[in-house]
Formats: sequence, structure tokens, C-alpha cells
Amino acid sequence: MNEPVIPNIKKVISLLSILILMIISLPLISIVLISISDSQYLVVNKFTFRWYLDVFASSSWITAGFNSAIVALITSLLAVLVGFMTADGLMKFKLQIRNGVLQLFIIPLITPVIIFAVAIFLLFSYLHFLDNVLALVFSQIVIIIPISISLCYISLIKFIETNPNVIHASKTMGAKYHEILFIVLFPNLKINLLLIFIICFMFSINESVITQFISDTNTVTLSKKIFEGVKYDINPEIAVISSLSILLSIIVYVVIRKISGKIIWK
Repeated sequence: MNEPVIPNIKKVISLLSILILMIISLPLISIVLISISDSQYLVVNKFTFRWYLDVFASSSWITAGFNSAIVALITSLLAVLVGFMTADGLMKFKLQIRNGVLQLFIIPLITPVIIFAVAIFLLFSYLHFLDNVLALVFSQIVIIIPISISLCYISLIKFIETNPNVIHASKTMGAKYHEILFIVLFPNLKINLLLIFIICFMFSINESVITQFISDTNTVTLSKKIFEGVKYDINPEIAVISSLSILLSIIVYVVIRKISGKIIWK
């Protein structure tokens, strides 16, 4: 008697899923192995943390990490603030207008980043505004603010659906616009905004295309230093930075999973 077809299909899908997971994981595992190997290549004779010590003792890597963190922090804070206020402003318009404006905000997300990078580079070159922290912040905001606006808008919609009388009651009690925004809405959406901040921070710290055009010797970031290192030499220190990035991503994933039960847009 022939076996049912559906169980066989499930087995095939499971095997394909395992194969795809292995293909995705092998490069990451290789990077980690290189970072703790005593060799510059994937030849593990013995494990060592020598390359990690070299990275933390290197002023260039520390400076690049500091620059990346500062840019990501400022960019994320501005993106959340502007996104929150823009999303709240959209709530005053009709649904059709809101949807149309949101579609415009999606354009930077579907446009190749290299186009924005070249355009921003030409503009900032004309303004003599290259190779500084603010230039990196303003250039990254172009692609990060649309994400923030979309997520803040979803959060506000869900909050108003579940609490339809809160804003009306606040206005009845004489609350002004900024009081409703920062005393009523902000505290109730703080978990959502924290999650949006984390997402924007990760986008910023991993951004590499625009950074290649805007930054130079004065504002070297981790992504720029990694690209330069790969271009001229294969160095285990790059594997160390990559391994730390993987660790950071795992930590962020765990944090998001931890707080996802408290968000309002579910």
C-alpha cells in the first residue's frame, strides 16, 4: 500500500528547510571560527581570543565603533521623534489622504540605496558637508525615517482602536496638542517606541552603502572600515567585528521577542 502523499511532501519541505538553514548558517559559523582561530584563515589548529584582544586594543576599531554608535544613536532618536510626530499628524487627515502619504514614504524603501547615496553625495559635495557625523546622520535618516513613520502610524492606529475615547477625553479636559502627544500617547506607546528605536538603531549601524560615499578619514565607521579591510587584506579582526555583530543581532532578537508581548500593534 502506497504511503500518503501529504506526509512525503512534509518530509521534503522539512529537509529543504534544514538544508536552507545550513546554507545560511555555514558562513556565520565560519566567521565565528575564524575569529577564535590562531590562523588568519579557516584552519583551526587551536582556539584563541588573540584577535578579540587585538580589536579591543586597536584605537582605530574603537574609534570606528564609537562613530557608528554615535551616528546610530542620533539617527534613531531623531527617526523615532520625527516618525512619532509625523504619524500623529497624519491622524488628522482622512483615510485616503493618509494612505496616499504613506505610499510616498515607502518610495525610499523600494528605491535602490545606491541612488540615494549618489544623490546625497552630490548634494553634500556641493554644500561642502561631507565627512562629519551630522552628514552621516542626515543621509541615513532618508532611508530610516520611512520605517519609523510606518511603525509609529501602525502603533497609533492600534492604540486608538483599543482606546477610542482617550484622546477625546484629553481634549475635553483641556489638554493641548503637545500635552496629548507627550503625556497621553507617548507613555502608552513607550514599549512600541522602544522597539522602533531598536529597529532604527540596527538599520543605522548596519548601513554601509551611503556611508561609503559620505564618510572619510574623519568619520570612519565600522561598516566602512570592514569594507576597506576586505578590499585590501583578509584580517581576522574583521571576523571578530562580524562575530560581535552576530552576537548583537542575537541579543536584539531576544530583546524584541521579550517585549513583543507588550506591544500594541499586535
